[in-house]
Amino acid sequence: MRDQLITDRMNACVDFAREKQLNLPQQVLFGPGCLIRLAEGSAGLSLGRRALILTGAGSAHETGTDRTVEKLLRESGFSKVSRFGFHGEPDVATVDQAAEQCRAGDFDLVVGVGGGSVLDCAKAVAGMARHDGSVADYLEGVGSSTLSQAALPGVAISTISGTGAEMTRNAVITVPDRRVKRSLRHQSLMVRVAIIDPKLTVTVPPAVTAMSGMDGVTQLLESAISAKRRPETVELALAGLEVARRGLVGCHERPDDLEARTGLAFAAGLSGICLANSGLGLVHGIASGLGGHRRIPHGLICAVLLPHALEYNRDAAKPGLRASLASFLNTPERSSTIEEGIAAIRQMNEMLGIPPHLRFLSLTSSEIPAVARDSMGSSMSGNPVPMTVEMVVEFLEKLA
Repeated sequence: MRDQLITDRMNACVDFAREKQLNLPQQVLFGPGCLIRLAEGSAGLSLGRRALILTGAGSAHETGTDRTVEKLLRESGFSKVSRFGFHGEPDVATVDQAAEQCRAGDFDLVVGVGGGSVLDCAKAVAGMARHDGSVADYLEGVGSSTLSQAALPGVAISTISGTGAEMTRNAVITVPDRRVKRSLRHQSLMVRVAIIDPKLTVTVPPAVTAMSGMDGVTQLLESAISAKRRPETVELALAGLEVARRGLVGCHERPDDLEARTGLAFAAGLSGICLANSGLGLVHGIASGLGGHRRIPHGLICAVLLPHALEYNRDAAKPGLRASLASFLNTPERSSTIEEGIAAIRQMNEMLGIPPHLRFLSLTSSEIPAVARDSMGSSMSGNPVPMTVEMVVEFLEKLA
């Protein structure tokens, strides 16, 4: 079956990443049904015996995946398992509350079960479990403290294909009083075990699948042309892009198509490795800034901005952009053009119901400069065209 071929290919990509000494979890379990191997990972790496499970209000809870995880942990010998649930994207208050529960319960393992927001929250809680104060004190560009002790061991169980958060060593947290999103970042935030079971994504609503999937595509494309790119991550990005388009179309047309779900999960997982080791660019810079000002899905922002950002960067990133778009098109590089690749991105967005610009947000003339200033973070620093606040303002004004 093709899903087994994709599973084998993911295992080969993980081996390649380890050989090249890229940052990634100690153990990556991938493939339909691999959740059952949770006990193998938690026991094999001696991850503890008291687990706190973090979950959101989405499909992981509705389908009972969080309860399945609890059952598997108990069966593998965990003496204490508790759950912490929250709604929406993690903010400072949510992380602080969960971290306090983690400290008070003397947990020694944090398990995130859900999409990127849940996994980021779990990583932040694991980091704050051994530190006093609020997570705001440790966020880039917000606080002045740094994590001085290693995070608790973590397990990330991804239920949505797109963000690649199971493969990264940072956690994006909303700071409501400053209207920004900022990262908690530390090497030890990389989870010990990442579990990517495409079966868990079959019940994800089509709109969420579309937006998250386009987030993954954006991460693959941006990491392939980033000023911080590495040959190894470019190779992984091209591998992910080869199957991303087919996976997205298949999931859109046949939501229960496990082969398509496996392909999209493969692309998403590789996008996480790529962004963790090569950085991103203009799209994710603005997505971070805009996400702090408006409650809008991160993947939707990325999808809207992607074709415009590719056009903006085309001259500065021409060779790498052509190669990566050819992979997305599944055509030989010599027989395709950048124009065809960007047109395919636009067509994909139209098929998935993604707006062509940002006018639906009705951004005001006073908001745009503030969003631009809040976009000048780590992601923006990797853009092929070096950006200033004024350049971001001009870019946004054309889309708003």
